Amino acid sequence: MKLPSSAVQLAPKFWSLVCHPHGIAVDATVGNGHDTLALARKMKYVYGFDIQREALKATQRRLEEAGLNNVNLILDSHGEMARYVPQGVDLVVFNLGYLPGSNKKIITRGETTVAGLEAGLGLLNRGGILTVCVYRGHPGAGEEEAMVDEFVGGLDQGECTVLSLSYPNQRHTPPKLYVIQKK
Repeated sequence: MKLPSSAVQLAPKFWSLVCHPHGIAVDATVGNGHDTLALARKMKYVYGFDIQREALKATQRRLEEAGLNNVNLILDSHGEMARYVPQGVDLVVFNLGYLPGSNKKIITRGETTVAGLEAGLGLLNRGGILTVCVYRGHPGAGEEEAMVDEFVGGLDQGECTVLSLSYPNQRHTPPKLYVIQKK
């Protein structure tokens, strides 16, 4: 067996633990829609968030091309997800950083990310999983990573299991993956 060579390849391995045809997922950072599409193919319903209209449009096109209509795309911050998503979520997915192929100055921020992580954990079912892929090579990423580190490090081990996975021998500051399972 060959190990996944990046956090982006590794995260879906954890998603598969809770993906099922009757499940509900949240893609907290839709981006270009690759994860949203993958989740929509495996789950009953997906809520997708992004603050950039172009990200939602690209994702909508991708979903339409696949013939999928089980996704609610929401133009708002993941920090506001509790306003839109009911309790009973099986999976919450975050990919932090910026929209690939877009303005690299529009990035996720630690304050709203931590608010989104708190909201996502609050929506998760027992046994549900939240993944956070932290891209670390752009300006502002260090501050966000530090805030995420502090947040996940402060979670009660009686309520959550937290994994922190990285690829320390890779060049160019590869993404780091956090996996949180609610007990």
